[in-house]
Amino acid sequence: MYVPVKFATALDAAWRVVTDAGAANLVVATPEGLRSVFVPFVVGADRTTLTSHVARANPWWRGLDGDLEVLALFVAASAYVSPTYYPSRLVNPSVVPTWNYVAAEVRGRLRIHDDHAWLADQVRRQTAHYESANPEPWRVEDAPADFIDHQLRAIVGVEIEVLSIEGKAKLSQNRPPEDRVSVREHLDGLGPAAHSVARRMTGDDEHAVHVVRTDESRWRDLHDIRIEALADTPDAYGSILADAAAAPEHYWRAMAARGHTFLAEFDGRVIGVATGGTNDDVPDTAWLYGMYVTPAHRGTGAAQRLVDAIVSWARAEGYDRLHLKVANTVGRARAFYERAGFVADGPMSTMERDSSITLTTLVRDLD
Repeated sequence: MYVPVKFATALDAAWRVVTDAGAANLVVATPEGLRSVFVPFVVGADRTTLTSHVARANPWWRGLDGDLEVLALFVAASAYVSPTYYPSRLVNPSVVPTWNYVAAEVRGRLRIHDDHAWLADQVRRQTAHYESANPEPWRVEDAPADFIDHQLRAIVGVEIEVLSIEGKAKLSQNRPPEDRVSVREHLDGLGPAAHSVARRMTGDDEHAVHVVRTDESRWRDLHDIRIEALADTPDAYGSILADAAAAPEHYWRAMAARGHTFLAEFDGRVIGVATGGTNDDVPDTAWLYGMYVTPAHRGTGAAQRLVDAIVSWARAEGYDRLHLKVANTVGRARAFYERAGFVADGPMSTMERDSSITLTTLVRDLD
């Protein structure tokens, strides 16, 4: 599966696609050509297997052996995206239709089961899994035993030894923020399939951007996202990439342990960071430092969630205003802060390490 970096998902997120979708197209290549079957799966507890069953009368399984590689294609959400959803087309009409989707591919080796006990166990586990959300779940034992026995003789089991999994969430991450918001709003107003895509773009489910406070155990995540920030936008920060890269492990552990740095996460990956702190030059004030969101996740709400986390920290510490400084080299960042309620306050200054970079102090009241 072709997966550009900005559409890639973490391992846990790829497995969530499998469980969200439930069923998949299972494809095999045989000397006679391709064969496919659409079946629901149960994921093994250790994620090393997928199990299902097919009708014995279905010729799909016949002649297949355990050495055969198979491909399971899961789609958890998908919807058409019209160019009319893009406000940016009014400025630049070079746009085309596309399709948003959340999908995963599982590759593995196939094993066919024709053992009665294996089939009975698989059917019970599959039934229990998909009935778990039912307030009054149906159980296999609710049907007559002789009927179930007859049904088991009419199926064969399918087991996949998982070799690899790859996930993809194509959710307009390559579009400007205003386009992404517009796509989300249009899809949210359409049918259930489009709404499912919109949910994954807004954070109304487990695919949302989550913000967590660091402790010492997160020092490596803090290190990595900070290094990425300094490499991506070096003019936005007072720190220098070379200095941060050379800092020893105990420095990052201490930074993470202070408890007022927050990480934004999406699908198991760290995609942003922000730190709350004080300023020795301006006593008794709270400041927002080192704000960064990865380019692929700008416009997803991650930056606002990080600001909200710092605002909550400042309020809990008893401050009634939150300050920050923004460089003139990052106009988009200043526009975001102003939308988030910050206003210019006081004279401009210059960055200590580079006097050509002008800094503007912004302040937000926390009442």
